[in-house]
Amino acid sequence: MTSQTEPSAALDPPPDVVAALIEKVASTPWPEDPEQCGPYLARLGCTADAALPFREEDLPGEERGWLHFPGGERGVWSAVDGKLESLGFFFYPGRLGSRALCEFGFDALHSRLNAAYGPPIDEGAYPNGHRSGVWHAGETSIELYAHVELAPVLQLGLGNRQRIRVHEEARWHRA
Repeated sequence: MTSQTEPSAALDPPPDVVAALIEKVASTPWPEDPEQCGPYLARLGCTADAALPFREEDLPGEERGWLHFPGGERGVWSAVDGKLESLGFFFYPGRLGSRALCEFGFDALHSRLNAAYGPPIDEGAYPNGHRSGVWHAGETSIELYAHVELAPVLQLGLGNRQRIRVHEEARWHRA
């Protein structure tokens, strides 16, 4: 007789931990100045590396750097004019043919997000198996993606809706 591990037991961090991270971000005001960013990220259980070098395609005042969350893959933070704009995380990485963890993690978080914030304002299910959902919780945008093909991974994006809107408008005007 072969024992099989329930997919939820293999998820690190557990979906409840990721859901708690989302709730902390959605229920806490985004920092207003650079000095608040470090303590804010620490309250979320994250650590951030220093900003990466400025790139030619970056807008003036745009910064980004690596972000770390226990159990997650390396993520990214971004800020504009010293104001934290977004946080990006990757969870449950797999290899070709190992979609189950990513899919199980997506289903678990999708269910929790629906319960907390209602149905997504945008949702997608694609022929290749990728899935997505977007929720708004106050000033926070929550984006969840299940990338299931070549290198399965669950992607979570959390952003300040107003700052992202202003940043995108500036980027469009630059083009």
